[in-house]
Amino acid sequence: MLMILLSVAFGSSLLPIPATIEHLKTLKKQGANIYCWSSGGADYAKKSATEFGIADIFTAFPARSHD
Repeated sequence: MLMILLSVAFGSSLLPIPATIEHLKTLKKQGANIYCWSSGGADYAKKSATEFGIADIFTAFPARSHD
């Protein structure tokens, strides 16, 4: 499993990391299954990816585990 930081928090805003987004797009074109996970939960992960315009590259948005 490879984990990649998609954005950084700046105050109350999330700022996408363009180089990371381009890398994810390249991986998707190569056939990778990419999952978007957030400690804020699946809905938050999907909302963030949608705001960045990249929700379509993710295979799924898994829920966080509750130990």
